[in-house]
Amino acid sequence: MLAGPGDTIWIADAENHRIRMLTPGAQGPQFGELKTLSVLNAASLVSGPIAPGELLALPNLPVDATATINGTPADVLRGASSWIVVPQNLESTDAVIETKSPDGAMLGRVTLPVVAAAPAIFTQADGTSAAALNSDGSPNGPANGEIRTNVITFYATGLGKLDETQKTAVPVRLTMNGLEAEILFCGPAPGAPAILQINARIPNGFYPAGSIPVLLTAAEVASPTVTIFVR
Repeated sequence: MLAGPGDTIWIADAENHRIRMLTPGAQGPQFGELKTLSVLNAASLVSGPIAPGELLALPNLPVDATATINGTPADVLRGASSWIVVPQNLESTDAVIETKSPDGAMLGRVTLPVVAAAPAIFTQADGTSAAALNSDGSPNGPANGEIRTNVITFYATGLGKLDETQKTAVPVRLTMNGLEAEILFCGPAPGAPAILQINARIPNGFYPAGSIPVLLTAAEVASPTVTIFVR
């Protein structure tokens, strides 16, 4: 091996009877940066494992981008952000999510573990108060709390697979202020892919009026805590 002009390197390839020249600094093919995707639970906006049937949020995804999960095209919902629906039949222990531009260029990729459930309740803009409806259909809030023992409606995602009757295949529990709440209905919300509607009765008890914590559990996995208002 010898050094030549311009920092070139000459290598004697005796077996092939050749002299090879290497030129430092020569540019090879240029590739665009492959970004790691930000994938969040659409209700909690928290990253983590994903579940079959979950609605995922992909912030900053171009409006014309496509997405695949383990190579299978995923439904992409457009709005203020972009959401994708995890297939109900996802069986693998890991999911590779990829997004591409219309011309097929890779925009980003991430690999996430797949779990039985990753529950979360949709909230209002404050990120804490549940986007819940009182029994009369009005939004639950500080000035519009619901009466104890009345039914209140929540919207959630990440409760896992649904069976042939469109019920959750894993056990689902709901507590309010630490008390078990009776779930009267838990199934797909009308016209809302990957979102489940939960109708539950507020437990009676000796606790002050105002905000109380709500916790949703599916397959023994707990959601982030949200609040509702009672009177």
